[in-house]
Amino acid sequence: MNQFTLGSLMRKNAVQYPQNDVFVSENNRYTYQEANQEVNRIVNWLEAKGIQHGDRVAILSENKISYGLFIFAIAKIGAIFVPINIRLNNSEIDYILKDCSPKLLITTEMMYPNAQTSANNCMIPLYLDKTILEESRNFPSSEPECKVMTSDIFTIKYTSGTTGFPKGCIATHQNWLWNDNNINAFIKNGPEDSYIALLPLFHVAGFGAFLTHIHYGGKVVFPSAKFDAEEAYQLIEREKVSTMFILEPLLSRFLYSDFYDVKKVESLKNLLSMAGVVSSKIVTDINNKLCCTYFGIYGSTEASSIVTAIHYKEDMENFKSYGYLLPNFDGKIDNISNNPDEEIGELLLRGPSMIQGYWNKETETKDLLDGGWIHTGDVFRRSADGTLEMVDRKRYLIKTGGENVYPNEVEAVLREHPQIADVAVIGIPDQTWGEAIKAFVVLAPDSSAIDGEQTTKWCRDKLTGFKIPKYYEFINEIPRNHSGKILKHELQAIG
Repeated sequence: MNQFTLGSLMRKNAVQYPQNDVFVSENNRYTYQEANQEVNRIVNWLEAKGIQHGDRVAILSENKISYGLFIFAIAKIGAIFVPINIRLNNSEIDYILKDCSPKLLITTEMMYPNAQTSANNCMIPLYLDKTILEESRNFPSSEPECKVMTSDIFTIKYTSGTTGFPKGCIATHQNWLWNDNNINAFIKNGPEDSYIALLPLFHVAGFGAFLTHIHYGGKVVFPSAKFDAEEAYQLIEREKVSTMFILEPLLSRFLYSDFYDVKKVESLKNLLSMAGVVSSKIVTDINNKLCCTYFGIYGSTEASSIVTAIHYKEDMENFKSYGYLLPNFDGKIDNISNNPDEEIGELLLRGPSMIQGYWNKETETKDLLDGGWIHTGDVFRRSADGTLEMVDRKRYLIKTGGENVYPNEVEAVLREHPQIADVAVIGIPDQTWGEAIKAFVVLAPDSSAIDGEQTTKWCRDKLTGFKIPKYYEFINEIPRNHSGKILKHELQAIG
């Protein structure tokens, strides 16, 4: 290995922190020395199966220790890691496998039925994680001789696909190492720190947080596949977890759990969640109930994880802000505002963590990288102090009566209603206005019934008239993907 790559991290830390834990679960744990030896055996197993530099290896797995071991084995051999979302159906999995043509697919007992169907459909060899670990014990644990460059592709991470087919984002070892540097700039990792992997490793932010802790010699704690608030509190206390990254609705379930005990979370230094999707009440309660720094973050698969971060303070003065770009990003606003005093438009980014493009998609890559900037598709407003506030996805813009309305602004107002738990806003066709605003509303548990007239009254004091929804539909759940993003195409189908 003639350059410092992601595979170097495990080897380096096995020398520097040999007896420090790196992977821990309820019933198992590996030190850096043990994990590095296991990774080397897996590398030799992969080579015996014909895996070479540049080959794709796909993984369909819940978060667990074996997943972490395979990631670093793939990195050391110079192959390309393709994480697959375990919530996808077989047609979606088939699309990814056919698009990237992996040499083999690794799965677990929990995911085996889905994996077997797709492996058969795509004629790809399938292996269980436990089978690989058992067979690899017959291989040497010495450091492999693999020539891997920082410029080599390490991941093809498929976008969440809220519209159309997902795209495979190509990121190199160098992209991910720069991302580690970005994340560490605000959570300040070290070998004494640990991270509880509640966010899936197939999720770009979850993978970024996982890598960052290992980069700086920390520990990763794997909870059960199904979220359990009691287990989360127990593991945080037992393993002295310092960083937790958690999305709604799990954040609410954790915070308001019957198992809440401030003494169990004394080790927590950093809590991360998505900016702009929780109510001010939850932000206040986090600051009051947990003795840690609460960061709202904005990320992008095309940026290899987290782009901005802000510390949400108890005084709530910065509640709507997304903060500043992290140190290794350059950004600009492609201004679409007619007001010279207001900078609002699509956020364009560049920096060393940005992806190289989309796998097998030349036209989409050209559009993404137009002018040398990554086009995020997200509309932001830049404040006078330089901080950013997300307005909405560019494609969600509603044009009603000649006025532009971004659903996110309306959703933020409705989300503050004490009897509303969740909300999504879309534009629907309207003969008079071109589009009319419709809100899908989920009532909070045990709340009294409210109707459209009451919600309109709530909005009237907080929104300009043309931004107030004309239609309301009360539903049981807002459809979201694994990243917490609203699946607005499903709502559009309802109309």
